[in-house]
Order: sequence, then C-alpha cells, then structure tokens
Amino acid sequence: SLDLARVVRDCAEDRRAAMADAGVRLTVDFPDGPVWTTGDGTRLSQTVGNLLSNAQKFTDRGGEVRVGLRADPGRHLAEVSEASDIIYNAAHEE
Repeated sequence: SLDLARVVRDCAEDRRAAMADAGVRLTVDFPDGPVWTTGDGTRLSQTVGNLLSNAQKFTDRGGEVRVGLRADPGRHLAEVSEASDIIYNAAHEE
C-alpha cells in the first residue's frame, strides 16, 4: 500500500518553485495524516505531476492553482483546480 497524501503532497512541492517563477500561487489542502491506498506510486506521481504542470501552463500570471485530497472511509478524492475551474478530479473507492 502507499500513502496517497504523501504522493500528492510531494508532487505539489516539486512544482512549487516553478509555479512561483511563473507567478502562479499554489495552495494545498490535505488531511493531516496518511491516506493509505493501493496503486502504482510511480504512475500516480506522473499523473499528478502532469496535471500540475498543465495547470501551471494554462494559469495566467497572478492566478492560483489548488491541489487537494479528501479521504472518506472507503473513498479518496484528489483534485487539481485553477481558479474556480476543476481541471481534474478522481475518486478512488476501496
């Protein structure tokens, strides 16, 4: 199993400097603890990284990209959004 919160958080932190250089504010919203799930951590990291890269690319200077993760019993929701437009959200049910 893997900690989905850590995967998403690490991807966000990896993009933070590039977003700041592009004049894009990055905000994050994660649970305090781990969010355990099953999956391919490498592929999940690539997917989240690509989504964040695209969000940065299509966000105007001075804009904001938000990345969040919600965990409910048996279900996790990861979301990347720019301003008020949801770019991607994915629910995973266990």
